[in-house]
Amino acid sequence: MKQIKVSLNRIIISDNLPIGKVIKLAGTTDDFVCYTPENKLFRVVKSKVVWDFALEKSEEIKCIQKENSRFYWIGLKNQFVNLKFTGNDVGYDIKTYSKNEGFMGLS
Repeated sequence: MKQIKVSLNRIIISDNLPIGKVIKLAGTTDDFVCYTPENKLFRVVKSKVVWDFALEKSEEIKCIQKENSRFYWIGLKNQFVNLKFTGNDVGYDIKTYSKNEGFMGLS
């Protein structure tokens, strides 16, 4: 994975691959998940990007909340996503909760 530098509202990867503006971080200083205006999610552990994920352009990330060291909730316009990291840094499971499952949406 790539080395990164975290500043107040930007993350820069040393191999000239800037993540860009970060809207929100959730987690601790050495293990967090963040997202960008381009609907990209990143997990950073000890100053290294260990996981990244791009959502569909039609989705809009509204919020992110850490539940514990392995679980995060991501609020999208029409659904919630439960993101669970498995035993290693890069393994993950995603479960969505949509309007068809009783979710009324975010305004």
